[in-house]
Amino acid sequence: MLVKYKQTRHYHFEACSTSNYWKQKALQAGHDARLISAKLVSVVRKNQKTDKNDALAIIQAALLPDVTFIGGKTVEQQ
Repeated sequence: MLVKYKQTRHYHFEACSTSNYWKQKALQAGHDARLISAKLVSVVRKNQKTDKNDALAIIQAALLPDVTFIGGKTVEQQ
């Protein structure tokens, strides 16, 4: 559950089957949400695929200067 904060939060998700749902929830709560390509995250990830390493790779990928974010799907498109 995403909490409504006084200030807008920025959320970055790796594009996967459930990321569109969480992006929509973040947008409904008034936050900025963006999807990052799973291929980009896998290139940035340095070690084994674990939740911890994935989270670190998502943050690092989001901070890249030339990163292109994915638009995601609307409720009607899902």
